[in-house]
Amino acid sequence: LDVLPLTTQPTTSVTDEPIADCPGYETLVDELVAQLEMPYSPSGILVTGCAGVGKSRLGTCVAQRVKYEVHRVSVHDLVVKAAWSTDFDVLPPHNHMLILDDVEAVVDNEQTRNDSERQLVRNAISVALDEMCRRQIPILAFARTGNIPELNKVGRLEKQLAMPPPTQRQREQILSSMLAELDH
Repeated sequence: LDVLPLTTQPTTSVTDEPIADCPGYETLVDELVAQLEMPYSPSGILVTGCAGVGKSRLGTCVAQRVKYEVHRVSVHDLVVKAAWSTDFDVLPPHNHMLILDDVEAVVDNEQTRNDSERQLVRNAISVALDEMCRRQIPILAFARTGNIPELNKVGRLEKQLAMPPPTQRQREQILSSMLAELDH
């Protein structure tokens, strides 16, 4: 398969970066890592949470822990690109973990009903998820909502986990971590 990377962020090596932490969400990181390292792990995991809660950072942290090269794709960017091009492929290079950000961008709502670009991207993602499942390569997807019927099927995004907004204690941990990174 020829793969055209359509990410706004290049495919990255998890070994080239310092290990990221996800303060306040260590339990969720451990749970995701355990799921992805199981012999019969779900083909894909959808993590839901409100905007700004740290889903992308969580994905980076998990990818580093499972030691995969990362291929990150913004679904929102794919929808924009689909408006002017139908020639794209979501599949990452072999043996790369696929991280899909902004998956809710393909959800139809009252304002975007019958949106051909969204349908085109939904179909491309479905094909990619099916192929990733066949290859047994992990998939992490992030969205604000979990109601994505075409993608929440067996063999695609089988498991769903919620990333709740941080508690007061978690906010303190996040702030402490951010302050420790500053030169003060």
